Amino acid sequence: MAEAYDYASQIMVDNMLARDAEEGIGAFFEKRVRPNGRTPKPWPQTPKIPNLTALQQITSRSHR
Repeated sequence: MAEAYDYASQIMVDNMLARDAEEGIGAFFEKRVRPNGRTPKPWPQTPKIPNLTALQQITSRSHR
């Protein structure tokens, strides 16, 4: 299992270092217009957790 994770990690690093990945990530963050004229969709908003302690208590009760 450890060998598989090491292999997968190396493949992901190699893919992120590829020129296509660099261009795609840069275009996304710079909000460049695509060749078809559309702009990329924004990232969805991350929900705010108002009280993490309360959430943890609810979760721990549901797993008993």
